[in-house]
Amino acid sequence: MDENKITIQQCTKGSVAFMIAGAVLIVANLAFVITNVADMPLSMRIAMSAGAIFFCACLIYKARNTEQLRNILVVDEDGIVDFSTGIMLGFIPWVDVAEISVITNEKAELIQVKVNNGDKYLARMGWFQRRVVPKDKETGSPIAQISLAWTDVKAEDVLPEINKMFEQYKTR
Repeated sequence: MDENKITIQQCTKGSVAFMIAGAVLIVANLAFVITNVADMPLSMRIAMSAGAIFFCACLIYKARNTEQLRNILVVDEDGIVDFSTGIMLGFIPWVDVAEISVITNEKAELIQVKVNNGDKYLARMGWFQRRVVPKDKETGSPIAQISLAWTDVKAEDVLPEINKMFEQYKTR
C-alpha cells in the first residue's frame, strides 16, 4: 500500500456473483411465465415478464460496469472516504474522527469510525439512511460502519495502516 494513501476497490468476484444471481432470477421468471404454473392469470404473467426484463437490465448494467471497479474505501492525509454500503458517509475529515476500530459479528467484519459530531452526518444522509442509522446510534454503534465484504481485503489487516494515518494527522 502507498504510504500516503490507501485505496481499496471492490473485487470482480462480487460483480460476477451478482450477475449469476441476476441470470438465475431471469431464468426463474421466464420459466414460471412459460410453463403456465397453476393456470397463472395474465396479470401475473405480465408482472413476471416485467420482472424478467428488470433483472435483464440489471444484468446488462452490471456486466458493462464490471471492468470499472469502484473504490470502496479511500484513506489519505485528509481523511476517510467511505463508499462501502448503502449507508455510506462519503468523506469524513480526520478532524471529525474520534476513534477507529474493527468489530466482527456473525455477518461481517466492519471498520467502525466513531465521529465527533454524528448529527452533522445524519443531516446529510438521505431519508432511508436517517431511518436506519439512529437505531444503530441507540445501540451505541458508531454511525460509520465500513464493510469490505466485496473486496479481497480484511478489515483487521488494513486497520493498523488507517490508525497510523490517523495518528500522523493528530501529530500535525
